[in-house]
Amino acid sequence: MSRRFISLVAMVIGAILAAAFQAVPANAAAPSVQAQIDAITAEHGGQQTSATQVTWRGGAVVLDLVAPDRALASVEGCPSNAYCFYEHQNFNHNKPNGRMLTFRDCTTAGLRQNLTDYGFQDKTTSWVVNKSLRLVDVFTGTNTRLWQERAHSKSSNVGTADNDKADWFRCYL
Repeated sequence: MSRRFISLVAMVIGAILAAAFQAVPANAAAPSVQAQIDAITAEHGGQQTSATQVTWRGGAVVLDLVAPDRALASVEGCPSNAYCFYEHQNFNHNKPNGRMLTFRDCTTAGLRQNLTDYGFQDKTTSWVVNKSLRLVDVFTGTNTRLWQERAHSKSSNVGTADNDKADWFRCYL
C-alpha cells in the first residue's frame, strides 16, 4: 500500500473518531419545555394550559416552567392573590427556565398541600406571598418545620440549611 493511501485512511478514521467524540453542547442535555410538561402531566396529572404551564384543580395551582414576564406580575413574578415557590434563588432572576409553582387556595383550618403532587418536592429556594393570609407553614417529608411565610412577604433565598428540602405545607387564612 502506498503512503498516500495509508495517510488518506488515517485522515478518514481520524475524522470519524473526532465526530464521534465531539463535545455535546451543555444545553443539549436539558429536556425541552414540552418534554418536561409531558413528563409532569404523565406522572402528576394536571392539564397543560399554555406552552409553558400545567394547572391543577381548575387553576388553583399553576406550575410555570419558564419565568413569567415580570412586567405583568405583581411581586417577583407572583400574581396578585397568590403565593409562589421558586426553584432558584432571587425568584428565578437570570434563570429563564426556573420553575415557579403558584397557589391560590388556602383555608382557615390550614389546607395541606403536598409539593410532591406537582413534581416540586425538594426544589424550593425562594418564595413570595402576594396574598392576605395568616400563615404558610413549610415542612420536610419527615415533618420538620423549615420556615413560615406571612402575608405580603418574600424570601429571595431560604438558606443553605433549608434549600431544596420543602415537601409539603399548610396555608392558613
